[in-house]
Amino acid sequence: MVGIIGVGRLGGAITRWFPGKILAFDKEKGKVKRVEELRQEKLFSSFEDIVKLCDVILIATDDKKIEKVAERIAERTNKPKIVVHFSGALPSNVLKKSEALHTASLHPLETFTENSLKKNPFASIFWFGEGEATRPAWETVGKLGGTLLEIPTEKKGLYHLGASFSSYILIAILDIAKNKLTQAGIEEPLSKKCVAKIAKSAISNFRTLKICDAMTGPVIRGDEEVIRSHIEDLSGVEKEIYKVLVKYIRLSCCAKPK
Repeated sequence: MVGIIGVGRLGGAITRWFPGKILAFDKEKGKVKRVEELRQEKLFSSFEDIVKLCDVILIATDDKKIEKVAERIAERTNKPKIVVHFSGALPSNVLKKSEALHTASLHPLETFTENSLKKNPFASIFWFGEGEATRPAWETVGKLGGTLLEIPTEKKGLYHLGASFSSYILIAILDIAKNKLTQAGIEEPLSKKCVAKIAKSAISNFRTLKICDAMTGPVIRGDEEVIRSHIEDLSGVEKEIYKVLVKYIRLSCCAKPK
């Protein structure tokens, strides 16, 4: 039997699309009820019953709660359990609160929103796993879909840093781009559409070309006048971000010498 603790965005998506029987617990019972309505079956169980009945326990809470949940599981059983968390930042060993707990972390390299309950987001994603129980954990979680890539536990922080740059940090940069187009007089919905389109093209180039071939723009051309005008049009943290990125592009040896 499989049980999940925490039914937020990720936990809700896992519970919604898990292809088999699953028990779910969340202090906010309404979160479980929402998924029960979509699956048309009873899912809610108590924390104690999940620990008692489930051989595989999935922890999909906020990062700051994961270790405490593992402690509560260890306090309530001495039977062998596979315990898995889905944090991109924390290693699997934060779960090792007793010898009975065989632990792993499986992080889905994907973003999860309310739309994840409407359309299955797991089919073609990558999962990054580490920990002693990675393979047996994957026998359960892998039923959702996707591809498992294993990483060393000690490299988990570097992995999460890379994932951060490719998700919320990227979105912050796209938001700056959208703001500049809006300030130029383009309505915000159209600005977002324009930024998304050019970003999609850039990402396609990144996937298929060498980094220097994928790069375009004034830094690559060595057009210092344009770069100076860009800097003059920026202020505050946006200016600092632009300067740092220009420096990074130059250091990557993709830019023409000044």
